[in-house]
Amino acid sequence: PLMLLLALERGNARRLAGPMLAFAGLLAGLAAYVGFQATPYEAFPSHGLQRVYVISIGIACFKALMYLQQWAGRQQVSYAALFTHSWRNFLVLGLGALFVGAFYLVLQLWASLFMLIGIDLFRELFRKDWFLFPVLGLAHGIGIVIFRNLTTVIDGITRLLRGLIMLLLPLILLVAVVFLATLPFVGLDALWSTKRGTGLLLSLMAFALFFVNAVYQDGRGEAPYPMAVHRLVWICLLVLPVVAGLALYGLSLRVGQHGWSVARCWGMLVWVVLTLYAVGYAVGILRRKDDWTVTLARVNTGIGLLVLALMLLVNSPLLDFRKSAVRSQLMRVEAGNIDRAKLDVEYFARQLARPGHLALEALKEQAADDPRLVARIESAMTSPAPYLQSGQPVHPIELRPADLEVPGDLRAEIEALRVIGFNIGTAEGRYVSPAARTFVFGVDLDQNGETDYVVVQLLEHPDIGEGGYRFHKAIHFYAEGERWQRRELGFKGPTDVAGLYD
Repeated sequence: PLMLLLALERGNARRLAGPMLAFAGLLAGLAAYVGFQATPYEAFPSHGLQRVYVISIGIACFKALMYLQQWAGRQQVSYAALFTHSWRNFLVLGLGALFVGAFYLVLQLWASLFMLIGIDLFRELFRKDWFLFPVLGLAHGIGIVIFRNLTTVIDGITRLLRGLIMLLLPLILLVAVVFLATLPFVGLDALWSTKRGTGLLLSLMAFALFFVNAVYQDGRGEAPYPMAVHRLVWICLLVLPVVAGLALYGLSLRVGQHGWSVARCWGMLVWVVLTLYAVGYAVGILRRKDDWTVTLARVNTGIGLLVLALMLLVNSPLLDFRKSAVRSQLMRVEAGNIDRAKLDVEYFARQLARPGHLALEALKEQAADDPRLVARIESAMTSPAPYLQSGQPVHPIELRPADLEVPGDLRAEIEALRVIGFNIGTAEGRYVSPAARTFVFGVDLDQNGETDYVVVQLLEHPDIGEGGYRFHKAIHFYAEGERWQRRELGFKGPTDVAGLYD
């Protein structure tokens, strides 16, 4: 829908319909495949699937939209038009989101004003999904339609942002040069000891390349810098392939030590894309020196299509990083690089979705003669808490009164709240609470004659002492139709609730 809102113009609907329907069909097929990776449903955490799918398909749609807009407008594909469309689309979407935020705040102000005079109707209405989803969606659509017609304003914002980035580009390239010049004196061990070296190097490359594209655009306009600064920029750009080499070295070290994981596969994909940009620019600089910017359009257009293809492929069976991670880890076991008993079965169960689940099922059958490994696998596959560690206590749900009857479907939702290992703040910094206690109270909060349920959760806290608890959250569950609705409750009282559960 967002692609259609941004691309549809008077007179291009017929030409746009075919490619848009074909792309929608492709996305539906990829969505079906990713959804299948979440089966059997609720047998393992699947939130990672959704996050990766949204980000990668969002990038793919953003890339495809620029080409569709030129196709629908009967324009020849050119990087100048791609650049213009990309910035306009980005700013229109951003301004549309801001409009939705402002619209939502107005709704909250509306509800608060009427609450002052004792009318709660609007407060309850504005909390309903069936109201908020269509209304905020409509507001977003209206915002996009308004802002997409303000091309003069949008292009003015683009020029403003370009001016700011012009000031930052020489600085970030200078940082890259100084950083590389410092490495021979401190050694690479200092870089890799942080365990974030590869990510930081890739981030440095990404910022530098983004700034280059924002400043030089298609490379055919007026020179953005005086000649001396322009030469300094392209000389500094020649160090980016060196940064890419260091990033590859760091990534290779981690793969050699621990094998492929989903994160390392993504790191390699990002490395390939950024390195192609860096090498493409470096080749243009070596060939054309001061006129190297004329090669920008060809390099960026080609790699842009590659990025579009990669973002689609990572959501298909052709480039499924979860399967790659499973194969890599199992091959390390077969090759004797790691003992089967030390395999990270928790990673398989919680991060690799269906491929990890199937691999653990197969491994459990193969390890029938190793009861300790089988027990680890079963614990990883059935643990209710993503942060549960061996030896941590799992307190049973405590009912108040003790004979309180809790419906089965509601009990399943309450079970999901028993998360072990919350990060909480203390005077000394961060602390992982080793246990939580969950209480269910049967009350009639809305006084309608039906039993509601309030779930209160307490966490162990080091500031109170061993066995002491602090309030974490309270959730009110109430029946509405055939579903249980929930709302967060506040807590007025001391943070030390050591005696509350007695």
